[in-house]
Amino acid sequence: MSEINESPVENIFNAAAKHFPSLISTLPKERLLFFYARYKQATEGDCNVAKPGFLDQSGRRKWEAWKSLQGTSKAKAMEEYICGVKELDPDWREDATNTSGWARVSRMPAPEDATITKFVEAVQENQLDVLKQLDLATEVQKRFDEGMTGLHWAADRGHRDVAELLLDRGADVNAQDEGGQTPLHYAASCGYEALVCLLLSRGADSTIRDVDQLTPRQVADDAAVASLFPQ
Repeated sequence: MSEINESPVENIFNAAAKHFPSLISTLPKERLLFFYARYKQATEGDCNVAKPGFLDQSGRRKWEAWKSLQGTSKAKAMEEYICGVKELDPDWREDATNTSGWARVSRMPAPEDATITKFVEAVQENQLDVLKQLDLATEVQKRFDEGMTGLHWAADRGHRDVAELLLDRGADVNAQDEGGQTPLHYAASCGYEALVCLLLSRGADSTIRDVDQLTPRQVADDAAVASLFPQ
């Protein structure tokens, strides 16, 4: 790391970030996550965003990679990033880089769009007033992308009050999407304790298994959420 002693770490880091996009085409996802996490830690510090929803698996992996660096100093993250670039391209020099920047991997991706209707949008945005104006008895029975119901969406976004309203209007608490996952799977995976409690109190079956033969308790990342389920 002699170059770091010769010039500020931040200057070398910025040069490395500019050079990195020219190297990413051959990198596996795991290695991309290494750089993504250190870039975010170096530029923003500890992870400061909510964990992406159950459907956004790519976003969740990025979030988890960044979160794993909790407490790492910005300087250390920069040094590890610089070392990583040098390992990929030993001939790279910080004074001879391109200017393509970090745009390709600097942000968490947005989830793929669902088939948006006024109902789905209101559920996603936690718009109770809008929902109460709709014919929910009909809407709660509809299926959207990947077999999801409105209750799946409410569980994915963590909107407890919306979920309760949909249940009151006849939503099937045990509806399964195309992957066999119920709203309880979604709520458990995302760590929404209040939603898990609501769904269980409204008759959610915690023994239902998805296509991977996993129950809602088994997909729960959080020990506190897992403890809510009957043994």
